[in-house]
Amino acid sequence: MADTLTTRDAILDFADSKIESLTVKAWDGCTVMLRTLTGADRASLLKHWEDPSFDKGTLPSRFAARALCDKKGERLFKDSEWKELDKKSAGALDEIVAAGFKQSGLDDEAIEELRGNSSETQSESSG
Repeated sequence: MADTLTTRDAILDFADSKIESLTVKAWDGCTVMLRTLTGADRASLLKHWEDPSFDKGTLPSRFAARALCDKKGERLFKDSEWKELDKKSAGALDEIVAAGFKQSGLDDEAIEELRGNSSETQSESSG
């Protein structure tokens, strides 16, 4: 039976970040580690996504910078280093994004919902 998280400290202390390995076919089967995005990571990406001047083609690199980690879950890249990852193969980034979205609970349905909510929010605020 699962424990009940009834206090602030219990919730904040609960280890809910997952670290998983991913074999990247586009990198000749090399293995990388991915961590679950935090709420702050997701909010940062969504903030960019909702900016009309945001180049949406950079989302895979920005996501990978937040998700790639070492075996302890420590990030390998700073937010500002996404441009270095943008130089890597699109196929490798697509593999990382697909696995990372799934790991972070951002499946196709959730992504479409986020996109829909973003569109509605923009329409409502401009109307």
